[in-house]
Amino acid sequence: MNIVSKKAVVHDNVSLGTNCAIEDFVVIGKPACPEKVVIGNNSTIRVGSVIYPGVRIGDNFKTGVNALVREKTVIGNACVVGSNSVLDGNCVLGDRVSIQTGAYITWGSWIGNDVFIAPCVVTTNDKYPPGGSGVALEGPVIKDGVTVGAGTVLLPGVVLGERCVVGSGSVVTKDVPAGEVWMGNPAKFYKKREDVYPR
Repeated sequence: MNIVSKKAVVHDNVSLGTNCAIEDFVVIGKPACPEKVVIGNNSTIRVGSVIYPGVRIGDNFKTGVNALVREKTVIGNACVVGSNSVLDGNCVLGDRVSIQTGAYITWGSWIGNDVFIAPCVVTTNDKYPPGGSGVALEGPVIKDGVTVGAGTVLLPGVVLGERCVVGSGSVVTKDVPAGEVWMGNPAKFYKKREDVYPR
């Protein structure tokens, strides 16, 4: 059984799984739109969140307050999009991704499984803003098991390798190899992950 607030707007192009909770002032989908929204079982969409048409979400999804998920984003199972976070369209998230409060995930980002994005992380996709340079937009690629510290900025097209760690406040200007810890502005190698993390 789903619990949908009378103050929420869930349009006809939305397919909800079972045991979902939709709180006050949520908006999901768009009227008279052919692109569906699919949200899996046991999901909770908290107050003020907005989900655009063409979004597909797996089971056990949760948002914080005022989260925004824009069009053509695909989200796996057991993911969290924190309060005031933005997935700005055409993003892919694997399973068990945790995006914390105030993070900005730019258009075209790709995120693997078991990824932790700390508060206020900013990803970018335009090498020569504000656009119009003729260079294609290119979001970052964040592979399985990555941890990105609070306040980090990822420049367009960078690849974060499996189980790497980026320290808080870093600016990542180039690819980070798998299993390494990088930090700083610009971010540079610090240590191997196993020398910092006990697990």
